[in-house]
Amino acid sequence: MATIAALAACKSTYRATDSSVVVTSSSAEAAFHMRYPGAENIEWTRYEYNPLVVGTVNWDFVGWTTLDRSYAGSLVRFDQGGEHYYAWYDENGYWTGTAILLKDYTLPAAVTNTLSIRFPAYDITGLSRVSLANMMAYEVELHKHYYTARVLIDDNGNVINQRVKSY
Repeated sequence: MATIAALAACKSTYRATDSSVVVTSSSAEAAFHMRYPGAENIEWTRYEYNPLVVGTVNWDFVGWTTLDRSYAGSLVRFDQGGEHYYAWYDENGYWTGTAILLKDYTLPAAVTNTLSIRFPAYDITGLSRVSLANMMAYEVELHKHYYTARVLIDDNGNVINQRVKSY
C-alpha cells in the first residue's frame, strides 16, 4: 500500500498490469524517456507472447525478428501527439522497435501515388508507421471486394514487401 500511495503522490502516468511486479529495467525507462519525451498515458508490461498484442505489427512482414515466448523484454503502450504507440525494449533496455497506429493521417504523395498505381480501387483499412534502427516504413492494409492486401512501403513510395490474399 505504501508503494501505491507514493506513486499516487508523484502523480505518475505509469501503470503496470500488476503493481507488485517490476516490468522493465531502469535503463529501458531512461531510453524510453530520451526517445519519447512527450509521451503520456504510459503503460509498461512485461512482454508475454500474445498474438493479439503482437498483432499490432506483422513482425515477419516488416522484417523484424519475430518475438516469441523466449523474448525477455518489455512492451510499452503510450500516447503522443494524438496517436497510439507501441514500443518494445529488450531485457538490457535497448529499443527493439516502435509501431504507431495512425488515424486520419495523410500519407506522403510518393506513397499515395504508388498505392494508387499498384492497388487501384483498394480502400485503406489500416495504417501504421513502423520503425527500427535501420528502417522506417508504413504498413498499409487495403481491401477491395474479396481481396485484402498488406503493403510495407517507405516514404519514397518504394514497396519493401507486399502480400495479397483473396477470401
